[in-house]
Amino acid sequence: MLDHLVATVIPAALDHGVGYFVPKHGLEIEGEVQHEISVEALRSLLADHPDKIAESSRSKAAHAIKAIETGTLRVHVVDGRVFDGLLNEIFSNEGVGSLVYGNDYQQIRKATRRDVRLLYNLTRNAVRREELINRTQQAIEKNIDQFFVFEVDEALIACVTLIFYADQPETAEVGSLYVLPFYHNRGIGKKMVDFACLQAKERGAKKIIALSTQSFGFFSNVCGFEESTKEILPEARLKLYEENGRNARVLVKNIA
Repeated sequence: MLDHLVATVIPAALDHGVGYFVPKHGLEIEGEVQHEISVEALRSLLADHPDKIAESSRSKAAHAIKAIETGTLRVHVVDGRVFDGLLNEIFSNEGVGSLVYGNDYQQIRKATRRDVRLLYNLTRNAVRREELINRTQQAIEKNIDQFFVFEVDEALIACVTLIFYADQPETAEVGSLYVLPFYHNRGIGKKMVDFACLQAKERGAKKIIALSTQSFGFFSNVCGFEESTKEILPEARLKLYEENGRNARVLVKNIA
């Protein structure tokens, strides 16, 4: 009966999520336990490539998807045989089971070409304060596939970029983070960074870097990044770093 027990304990810690106890280490996908996966990716796998999900995990995947579709923000699939497994899954950085996340990020989406002018206008004040580097509308449009936006009532109120480098594919960079001042202190900035980290991990990155001149404390204290040196930057990024002369501080976070 272990794999049919849905946890309802410590709801404050779960923060609108549920814990699902199973006699496994988590959801097994392509031969390994998947520690984090979006509900969209899991739904797609279950529909199009069910063979990639271990047979013993398919019903758990289906239950997790159903829970999120009915309003749960996230589902933790935890080995019920492990003492304090649910607590360790929630409160440790690495977790001990699988996290399926959904509506917690429902207001974040990939930017499209229709957002170019809105993104340009959104970041103007940050550029004037030298919080972000200057980007023309043409530059934003050229790199629109790097942008994610946070939308409230069809208005863009935050953005972030996620960049990958061909010469170092296991490294991604989060940048251009901006939240409209009216929406500060609501956790949106952290949510944008966390979402970028999850996207990077799904695409195979093992570490994520951030460069900051004014937001070092936010990345280190709130988002769990650690300061590093410019030597960790991919070659192409190091060249840009040295050319712009901003002397931004380099931070890194392991996401493997």
